[in-house]
Amino acid sequence: MENQTIINKLVATILSYAQKLIDKAAFDRTFRARITSIISDGKYQIEWKGAKYTAKSSQTHAVGDWVYVCAPTNQWEDLFILPEKLIVENNTPVWEKIYPIGTIYMSVNDTSPEKLFGGKWVSWGSGRVPVGVNTSDGNFNSVEKTGGASTHAHTNPVTGWTTLTVDQIPAHKHGSENWNWEVSGGFNTGNYDVTGVSTNRGNACAQSSIYTGGGQGHNHSMGNTGNSSSLPPYITCYMWKRTA
Repeated sequence: MENQTIINKLVATILSYAQKLIDKAAFDRTFRARITSIISDGKYQIEWKGAKYTAKSSQTHAVGDWVYVCAPTNQWEDLFILPEKLIVENNTPVWEKIYPIGTIYMSVNDTSPEKLFGGKWVSWGSGRVPVGVNTSDGNFNSVEKTGGASTHAHTNPVTGWTTLTVDQIPAHKHGSENWNWEVSGGFNTGNYDVTGVSTNRGNACAQSSIYTGGGQGHNHSMGNTGNSSSLPPYITCYMWKRTA
């Protein structure tokens, strides 16, 4: 326990020393502050972290405006207001005008706009493609309506065999063979008995014919398909929606 106390004191000392070095470092520091009063033309009193400073500006500002202030090379006696007002009207920051509640923010960086601008933002549309509202289409007639799937399958609602009607059958052909028997003397075919005719000799020949199919019903087996992709070409990014 005593060692932990020593370590904590050492860490605190190091952090304090590092902060002093940062405060004295010769680099430009920019921060956001509020104008509390007008000193004279081109000079304003600003408040930052509870302390008040004097800053110059080439633009006209009003009391209550939020502005960006720069301390050049960390020289706080030379503060100046950057040439951009953060408040446009009714004490509303510019970013709130650009991103009002309900706005969708898209970025290829995963930093939440809540850290960049303020307000309350929630992750939005994960794994989904945004589509514009179309009031004449029941699929897309209101905001934040969801639907669709990344895969689909075709199923056959009828089990067994399905008989096609004549109108559903395209033109097609069937092959067949006609058998002609030439009998010389006589013979017994087994299935066909030619009575009183000798079986000592017989000749057969075959003839092929093609017939166009007509109005006969056909039975076809219809099965189910596996899952297929429904995805259009896409590109991913991070999306947030401002809620407050």
